[in-house]
Amino acid sequence: MQGTGRSALRAPRLATSANGVSQSIPFRQSTGYPPHRWLLQRRIERAQDLLLNSDKTLAEIARCCGFFDPSHLTRAFSQTVGSSPGLWRRSRRT
Repeated sequence: MQGTGRSALRAPRLATSANGVSQSIPFRQSTGYPPHRWLLQRRIERAQDLLLNSDKTLAEIARCCGFFDPSHLTRAFSQTVGSSPGLWRRSRRT
């Protein structure tokens, strides 16, 4: 995720067994989250870091964190954190 800031977080590849069953149960046991929820949490944490430590726009942050657009970031962020990214940023920067 360092460098140009264009590398978005991607879902971890899950191994499949010989019968094609996903190994998401061991993933959940080791992380405490199902794979998609784990990834969403990492994206939100990255967005929080960028909101606090950069002057990037919400659109730039959304792209950097793997969200489709600022609206997608705002919905996920608000559901996870409890406030919009803009409000969260303003309340932490003062």
